[in-house]
Amino acid sequence: MKHVIARHIEGISLNGREYCLDDEGNIVFFESFESAKAHLLEHLQPDSTKEDLDIDIENGVIMIEPYEDCHVINAS
Repeated sequence: MKHVIARHIEGISLNGREYCLDDEGNIVFFESFESAKAHLLEHLQPDSTKEDLDIDIENGVIMIEPYEDCHVINAS
């Protein structure tokens, strides 16, 4: 099952979600939760740690979810 990385726009849960995109603006799909998390770990801010990422995922600041569960609206 494919997974995507998302977060609420501006960090406000009432807003829609924004997704991890490739250079052409397409949603990036990951083979598993673990591969999506590995991608995030590779792109951490210099002052962030793995523990910071785990807390953000646990608290819903960053979401890694199955593609079938997310609500993507095609804006084109």
